[in-house]
Amino acid sequence: METASSPEQIAAVVYEAATDGKNKLRYVAGEDAKALYAQRLAQGDEAFRADFAKVFLGN
Repeated sequence: METASSPEQIAAVVYEAATDGKNKLRYVAGEDAKALYAQRLAQGDEAFRADFAKVFLGN
């Protein structure tokens, strides 16, 4: 978890989402989340979920 987003990074993105006035569904906070989101977009939802479950849930 050394590369995990800091609480400050998360808070900054949450604040942006709450105050920017945009009609935006997703805000990605931190480089770790950006990498995971890019992987999800590249693989597609179902393949990403399957890989995520293998790594994090042991499935």
